[in-house]
Amino acid sequence: MYLPKRKGLIIVCVLAVIQSIARFAIPLSLSTMDGPVLENPVSDELMMFINGMFYLLGLFGFVTAYGLWTQKRWGYFGTLALSAATIAFDVWAIVTVQW
Repeated sequence: MYLPKRKGLIIVCVLAVIQSIARFAIPLSLSTMDGPVLENPVSDELMMFINGMFYLLGLFGFVTAYGLWTQKRWGYFGTLALSAATIAFDVWAIVTVQW
């Protein structure tokens, strides 16, 4: 059965794709910069972990955006899980890296 897409769903999917593109673009653009990227320098291993998390969250964002767009139940729950993971990662990064 075909269900028409609501404007809210379309907006959320578009924003999810934009955020996922940014999650890939940020570490790629930062890797080309000379000098320290963060105010508090971190080890190469920690920076690799941070970049890896950006890529992982970006990939997961594309997957969940597709799930939402096709109106699958897992797309909704995946979006909730992605939001929780993003919040947890951002809080960890603020506490660990910036303080």
